[in-house]
Amino acid sequence: MSITNGETQMKNLMDEATYARANVDTALDDASERGGAMLDAAQDAAYSIEESLEEVIAQRPLATVGLALGLGFIIGMTWRR
Repeated sequence: MSITNGETQMKNLMDEATYARANVDTALDDASERGGAMLDAAQDAAYSIEESLEEVIAQRPLATVGLALGLGFIIGMTWRR
C-alpha cells in the first residue's frame, strides 16, 4: 500500500496545524506572563501611593482637608458649566 499525494498533503497540513497551535499557545502564555507582571507592578504602585497619602494625611490633616475642599470646588465649578 503506497501513500498517495493527497495523503502526503493531508499529513503536511496536519503538521502545520499542530505547529501553528503550539505557536499560539506559546504566544498566549507569554502574553499572560507579561499581563501578570504588569498587574503586579500596578498593584505595587497603587500600594506605594496609598502609603504616601496616608503619611501626608497624618502629617498635615488640615492641609489635606483644605486641598480636598479646593479640588471639590474646582470640579464642581467645572461640571456646572
